[in-house]
Amino acid sequence: PCDACQLACTVDEMPMTMFPRTEASDDSGTDVPIKFTTDGTMQMHLAQRDLGVSFRNGMSINPVERGHVAFRTDDIEAFKHHLEVHGVPYSDYGTRFAKEWHQIFFLDPEGTVVE
Repeated sequence: PCDACQLACTVDEMPMTMFPRTEASDDSGTDVPIKFTTDGTMQMHLAQRDLGVSFRNGMSINPVERGHVAFRTDDIEAFKHHLEVHGVPYSDYGTRFAKEWHQIFFLDPEGTVVE
């Protein structure tokens, strides 16, 4: 089989860890399937592409159009302030996707989405 087919089989076989998602509505969040796994220190989330998520949520950045890298912070407000001081626009999705994580997304200088 092709590489994409092998990847699809691997993703289908990936053990899924549950995490509390926020229920999507017509104008907030997303209800695409997400696989989440962890080794205890690092996490991987694999989500189906949703080209309309930024439009439905009134945001300019779509984190599930082509994927993104993510980092966690203990002080999201301080980090948002840091971005604002440096003139970096961001999309603040809050808890629209996951109940326990406040998520913001911005673009690095090369156009990669960063959470």
